[in-house]
Amino acid sequence: MATLGGQGRAADGRGPGVSRCSVAGSASRWRGLLGVVALVLTRRLQTPSVPTTRAPGRPVAPMSLTDRRLRWPMAVGLCAMYCVMSAQVNTAFFVMDRFGVPAAQATGLTGAMLTAVGLAMIAAQLLVRRLTAPLGHDWSPTRLIATGAAIASLGFLATSVSPLVWVLGCAYFMSGFGMGMVLPAISAAAANAVSAHEQGAAAGTVSTAQAGGMVVAPMVSTLLYHLRPELPFWAAAGVLALLAGFALRRLALRGRSAARADARDPGPDGGGR
Repeated sequence: MATLGGQGRAADGRGPGVSRCSVAGSASRWRGLLGVVALVLTRRLQTPSVPTTRAPGRPVAPMSLTDRRLRWPMAVGLCAMYCVMSAQVNTAFFVMDRFGVPAAQATGLTGAMLTAVGLAMIAAQLLVRRLTAPLGHDWSPTRLIATGAAIASLGFLATSVSPLVWVLGCAYFMSGFGMGMVLPAISAAAANAVSAHEQGAAAGTVSTAQAGGMVVAPMVSTLLYHLRPELPFWAAAGVLALLAGFALRRLALRGRSAARADARDPGPDGGGR
């Protein structure tokens, strides 16, 4: 961080405050692109709701933030948005401190990194659609979370040790590719966990957890950055690795439950379903 002020003065003679503002302004413009991409991917992956007829005058009870059915998608949403916002907040400063570039050049590089993230998210969803539709693989939301979180975790680790700008771009692309699997799967997992007439309330509840990640990330990640520039990316990698581990555990438990169900129901020929 010590090089930040010097680079800003050398670039335009106006001091570090102006440099930080110009870079932060560029990052905020690109943040909207990522939000649009995440929204499009969420709408494509979310399980279509089945129309149901509800009795007239029957109100839908408000969904609690502690609803057991939504604990998993809410935890994933909180952690995922923390990681996304942590990277966005620190990208420009990390570029300036790691590569010693002036603020004007860091602005362009920051835009390029965030563009790579958006393109990677689109590529991830296109690949998932191509893999699942014709081949019929079991890409459930939990499996997408496990795979995407593992890929994004490796991308954040690569970000922290990137020695060259193009390597940093590849690391950001890897992170974006993984998050392109995780973010849409959150809404899909919430929709699958509740009844059809509760899906709207479930979406709003999960969005609350994601907003919490957006609130926590700037405070925590900037504190970590002051301690060491690589710490925010290490923390994000650790959080995503834990998510991948929990998702794999859920898949394993689901597999064992299915095996026990098959054992209890031998089928018409006595040899299992």
